[in-house]
Amino acid sequence: ANAKSRTSKAVSALAEMTPDSATLVGTVNELGKTSALPERVIPLTLLQRGDILLVRPGEKVPTDGTVKSGSSSVDESMLTGESLPVSKSEGSKLIG
Repeated sequence: ANAKSRTSKAVSALAEMTPDSATLVGTVNELGKTSALPERVIPLTLLQRGDILLVRPGEKVPTDGTVKSGSSSVDESMLTGESLPVSKSEGSKLIG
């Protein structure tokens, strides 16, 4: 029962870290064609496969994905236990 309680608390802590919204800046269709969109903040519930999101330094990664352009460092300590930020650049996988 004690382990189940700790697991439940850990899952709750991870859920609280997830942002409620994301900054949408484009989409990629099934054929791989990219379309830019005016920057707008949308609820996570409206995200779709192929959406291109802008994640600014210091923001939490809203969902799993791949870096399309740019580079930065991401805090993955809650997932990996690594205390130092992890460098990410074009093609890097992100866990949200």
